Amino acid sequence: MAYNSGGYNKVNGGVLGGNFLTGSMDFFTVATLVPCFQTNVDTPINLLYTQQGYSTWQPVTVVDGTGTAQTYSTAADYQNAYTNQTNLNLLTSLFGQNVNPVAISVNYASQDVGALSLTATQLNITTNYSYSASFGYTGTKTVYYVKFITEKTGYWYVNGSTVDSPNWDSNTTGYQFLDALNAATAAGVAVYDLQSPVLTGTTTVGTVSSLSNQTVNINTNYFEVSGSNINTVAYVATLANAGSPNVPNQNALPTP
Repeated sequence: MAYNSGGYNKVNGGVLGGNFLTGSMDFFTVATLVPCFQTNVDTPINLLYTQQGYSTWQPVTVVDGTGTAQTYSTAADYQNAYTNQTNLNLLTSLFGQNVNPVAISVNYASQDVGALSLTATQLNITTNYSYSASFGYTGTKTVYYVKFITEKTGYWYVNGSTVDSPNWDSNTTGYQFLDALNAATAAGVAVYDLQSPVLTGTTTVGTVSSLSNQTVNINTNYFEVSGSNINTVAYVATLANAGSPNVPNQNALPTP
């Protein structure tokens, strides 16, 4: 529901009390090993003015998306937080190229990814009508869950696909968000990796220094959605009937 503030706030054309989103909504869950979290650290380390005039790193405190004040006691910790926020911004921007989400949530968990595939309820056994694949990794990894809700359905939908067929949500006949991630460049969409890389094939392309002369690496990689090093999978659920937000089409609703 949208908060009504008079004629300047319109949802579906309504301007007075009871402005609701439609029931024709898509629910995307993207699970990725690419570091993606709302740290709210969005100032590049070389532009961080609080370090100016010092010869040692000065701790930086930023309130993250959970409302928790996080103190970054080293340049490496700060760069990792910047990496998380930058990757999340990129993923959100890419999604928004086709349709603007009306709600986004971000979370993460440490899990054994070798035995898991993404389904409606998180990572579990793959089900019919799922838009997913197994990670190309094994062992315990940090999995970042980014969930998008769109007000209208079908904006990442491929024309001509048959709704409710087993292949409806596939990458070629249904929703193509993963294809968009993979096809933006020949090698995929470039992302940052942590100072101690967590992704296969990460490359250090250079370094950057803070105003207190602390140097960190610039590590890059890609959203990999196919092949042997898959690090990003997705699942989509669509509401069956407008005005019936508790009735998903074939798929159980992803967890909040």
